[in-house]
Amino acid sequence: MYRYLTYRDNPSKTFRNSSYRRFQLMRFSIEEINNSSSLLPGITLGYNIFDRCSDTQNIPGIFNILSGKDPIDPWATRHDNVSKVTAVISYGAASSIFSQKLTFPSFLRTVHPNKDVVDVIVHMLLHFKWRWVAFLNIDNDYGNDGYNVFMKMIQDTDICLAYTKKLDENTNYTTIFKQIESQNIQVIIVFGPEWTAEMLIESAIAMKVKNKTWIAVDSWSLNKKLPKLSGIRNIGTVVGIAEPVITIPGFNKCISALETENQPGEFCNQFCNCSDLNPDDILEAENSFNFPVYAAVHAIAHALHNILQCGDKKCHKNITVLPHMVSMVHKML
Repeated sequence: MYRYLTYRDNPSKTFRNSSYRRFQLMRFSIEEINNSSSLLPGITLGYNIFDRCSDTQNIPGIFNILSGKDPIDPWATRHDNVSKVTAVISYGAASSIFSQKLTFPSFLRTVHPNKDVVDVIVHMLLHFKWRWVAFLNIDNDYGNDGYNVFMKMIQDTDICLAYTKKLDENTNYTTIFKQIESQNIQVIIVFGPEWTAEMLIESAIAMKVKNKTWIAVDSWSLNKKLPKLSGIRNIGTVVGIAEPVITIPGFNKCISALETENQPGEFCNQFCNCSDLNPDDILEAENSFNFPVYAAVHAIAHALHNILQCGDKKCHKNITVLPHMVSMVHKML
């Protein structure tokens, strides 16, 4: 009996080892569960992987594709048109809108919402008496939500947002840094994913921006490419917010063993334009959000285990799994 999990990842066009590492971690987690004799006995989890869409307005369209002809109704009690897809994993879904249970009743997080990250930033600014700051964010739901939360949190403080700019692939960084220099801004908050931060920092180095304090959110604070850039030390100090790095037992060994099973042009049964990719590249890649991926897969598996009334040796496979059941199980746990 198959239950499918869908995983959505890197929206940028560039192949990224860090995103591929997260995919392999999901694959490892699923295989770990499928090989377990105690968790979901007799049930085999499968998966599909798609590029992640960062805007929340894309979510309904994704669910429509997964459900077939009719949209998924999270509260449905009828058993017709039930998708084989049990869950969608979006490892970095931090936007505040997902906390609205009436809109997203079956949504659960394994990462901190934006308000938690912004709360750390605001406390940091207050602690170090950094009152004159710039806020640069990626121009999508994730980044714009971070900006809106930040604005709300500094309303009753003496922190002044001296400059703000939305970032996209057409951003003119020369204009940004000229404006920051003209306003004598020393603290720059960068709220965006790793590829946005890389473009920004590389531009800062090229333009010889010096002695700034950069605040990195958890989506790029563990980036391993930036520290290796020539001239990175000249731009100032980077202070990062990140979740603790948690080792997943067996994952490194699994990745190291993959080289022997791959064919030319193929890695882990996934064809890609990555002929130079090897296990060391994956193991050395930036590892933020790795545990949230692992935790999400296992949370779903435990929810299914309860819904299907699994015992030590078997599950009741004739039970139809509906989206709202997963939320109900998690509320009881």
